[in-house]
Amino acid sequence: MSCDVVTFWMYGWSLRDLLPLNWPVLFGGFLVTAVYFVAASLVFPDDPEEWSDLNAHFDKHHRKVLGGILLANAALLVTVGVLAMWPPFDLRNIVVTWSFFPVALLGIRARDRRITMACLAWLILLYPVSAVWPAKAPAVAASAPPPRADPAPRGGTAEDAPRIGSGAHR
Repeated sequence: MSCDVVTFWMYGWSLRDLLPLNWPVLFGGFLVTAVYFVAASLVFPDDPEEWSDLNAHFDKHHRKVLGGILLANAALLVTVGVLAMWPPFDLRNIVVTWSFFPVALLGIRARDRRITMACLAWLILLYPVSAVWPAKAPAVAASAPPPRADPAPRGGTAEDAPRIGSGAHR
């Protein structure tokens, strides 16, 4: 779960120049954060004494947790596809990016815990695989605007940053 949140914010950071600073974008980010928060809050029981069997807790909540992660990743992929371009169907992206969705769905739908655990193992394995299997430099879609400089360069002051509602948006 933590690695997935970090990956989401890595993408967010790389897309920051393509995202306008407006209410829908910020509220969308809030919604994804809320989905992650709810999913993460279900990973472990609030009161371990109420759940003497952690397997029962897992069985009750793993579909919601995986569903939240799946929803957040679908939102991310759609955002990347709209703002930059869809990840290509080369071997690396099929393994690292595209395999996430059917494996997560299988983990949600499976009734056999061994299948669910295998799906979780695959999803976790994707993080070190993506770290050691370098991606090709992404091409930016022709319709994407060129990156802009930060409104407040490092070392700048708060007065250098654009004001909300001033029309000076990223």
